[in-house]
Amino acid sequence: MLKHIHIRWIWVSYSNVSEMEDTYFYLFAHQRTLKYIGKAYYQEVKKEIDANLHAFGLSKQKTDIWLGYIVKSDYARITDEIVRDVEALLIIAHKPYHNTQNASNYFGRDNLAIRNTGFGLLKSVVTIQNNYIYAGRESKMTKDTTISESRIKRHRIKASVQKIPTLSARLAKVNPILAQNFKKLRPRILRLGSGIQEKLTPYYVCYYGHGKGFAWFELVGNRMRVTLRKGKYFDRKRKLRPGRSNLPHLLLKPEEMDIKYLMQLILQAYRN
Repeated sequence: MLKHIHIRWIWVSYSNVSEMEDTYFYLFAHQRTLKYIGKAYYQEVKKEIDANLHAFGLSKQKTDIWLGYIVKSDYARITDEIVRDVEALLIIAHKPYHNTQNASNYFGRDNLAIRNTGFGLLKSVVTIQNNYIYAGRESKMTKDTTISESRIKRHRIKASVQKIPTLSARLAKVNPILAQNFKKLRPRILRLGSGIQEKLTPYYVCYYGHGKGFAWFELVGNRMRVTLRKGKYFDRKRKLRPGRSNLPHLLLKPEEMDIKYLMQLILQAYRN
């Protein structure tokens, strides 16, 4: 069943950012071009905005700043994972210039619909359904903040939107067990520390901590190769083998993906 989230976007001047509270998302735009989409879940939004304006060399005076507020949701509680998935879905649908993570692949939940209002550069409807992403505009938007499945289906046909296959769809084609196990593993990795970063490419996924990569995942046939940072490991199953550049790795069949065992190794890699 499709779950809906409605985000209302509000422009704010840089000097007033610190006064704005309870925002989950923010974005940068300049000269009608979308530059960056970020999240601010349990974080000081001003610190996040300052850090990224500096990182991307964007001017405080010339950059338009918009804050995104969740005004209606089918979820009983907004969690960090939901915010991450909404951010990732917005990024892959719009591909802002400075968003390198989540620009090619989406690993979040399926059956999610986002409605954007208040900011014209964003698609008014972005959904993922049956592992395909749809993004487009809905004409004659009603005042109701919910979006019915029938309206979205009509919108898809009317907008002639493009289907974007996700890595989840590719994994599911190889083996549904592999796809399901990776979905369980991903949020556990992201919770290892506040500074965990995820880099997505069409071929692999890399997780960074303390400025260095510590775990890489890639498909090899119908198996998953997990490569870890160099270091000493307690490997209770003794499955780690030296691989490329002498990095330890595992080559696992879908049924061999023991989540608890993998997380023990990945935690060691993060700490190495």
